Amino acid sequence: SAALVFVGAFVAHERFLCRPEIFSLLFTAVTLWILLGLRKRRPLGVLVVLPLASLWANMHPGWVMAPMILVSFAAGRIIGMLLGFSKRDGFKEELVVLGTGTACFAFALANPYFSKTALYPFQLTLAGSHDIAGFLEWVSPLPQLSSNLFSLNLIHYKILVFALIGSFVLNYKEFDFGHAAISLLVIALSLFSFRHFGLFTVVAIPLILINLENKWTGLT
Repeated sequence: SAALVFVGAFVAHERFLCRPEIFSLLFTAVTLWILLGLRKRRPLGVLVVLPLASLWANMHPGWVMAPMILVSFAAGRIIGMLLGFSKRDGFKEELVVLGTGTACFAFALANPYFSKTALYPFQLTLAGSHDIAGFLEWVSPLPQLSSNLFSLNLIHYKILVFALIGSFVLNYKEFDFGHAAISLLVIALSLFSFRHFGLFTVVAIPLILINLENKWTGLT
């Protein structure tokens, strides 16, 4: 755990600044805890994300991570069951998570600017490169990664990505499509821009530890 946190700190250190984005990092971690921790003890505990989405939308556009994480998780679990890899009776829990993720959009409207604030992250993403050109944090790391994958450039990020993928390989007997879907989401975001390295780190470390814990439990 300590080693992963150490590597993660290097990956995301530039995002740990005194700016509203820090709330998105915090609330992303809280959303993940509610989904993967609280929900196991209380299946309807995932509904706590709804008021969190309202609070989040008033603090930073990153509130969209809440529905994205929930919808990705539910979709991954449902796909896994439809493909026959996960044996469960019905989709009740997954549909609750999916419905909660969808309802986050309505709860995000509870802000002084109503839909203007709620829709801002989508407008920014769809606006085109002219609105974010010149901002280093919005540059994609892909060119640096593709030029020489095995160089020391962005080494801490590479270690974390490989550790995340490797943890799923190690835990293949208990492969969780929901966790995998969330992982694909944050990896895609981190490849989109440096700005999302923080979100990737906050999500990747808990998922790696969950996979390793499940593997260790299976061995013992």
